[in-house]
Amino acid sequence: MDSDGGEDIYVVGTVTKGSQQWVDRCHNQATLIEYLCIENVLTSKMVQCPTGCLDGKCLSCEDTDGGDNPYVFGSVSVGANLHKKDICSTIGDGKTLQEYYCLNETYIGMVKHICPSACVAGACI
Repeated sequence: MDSDGGEDIYVVGTVTKGSQQWVDRCHNQATLIEYLCIENVLTSKMVQCPTGCLDGKCLSCEDTDGGDNPYVFGSVSVGANLHKKDICSTIGDGKTLQEYYCLNETYIGMVKHICPSACVAGACI
């Protein structure tokens, strides 16, 4: 049995066969060893993580405000080196927000919002 349902590189999984267990783990900072159970046969696969490997899973995009949410300040990060914070534009009328969000597990997207009243501290008011 595979606790992450098979090959899910963004979830730490455990394969159990009888009384033995194999837990997905990082081989190094960029490579994951993903354990799988295919037709009751234990196998493992080396996977290159797009943004790095930590604690038995590939790093994924995380957004503190839950996505494209212009009324809540948020920050987005992928791995240890890529971070973006929602920010009000300094050009124009003070109503433009640059809202960052997770486009998928490995990429950050950005959309501009024109706030109805104003943009303050990285959020529309």
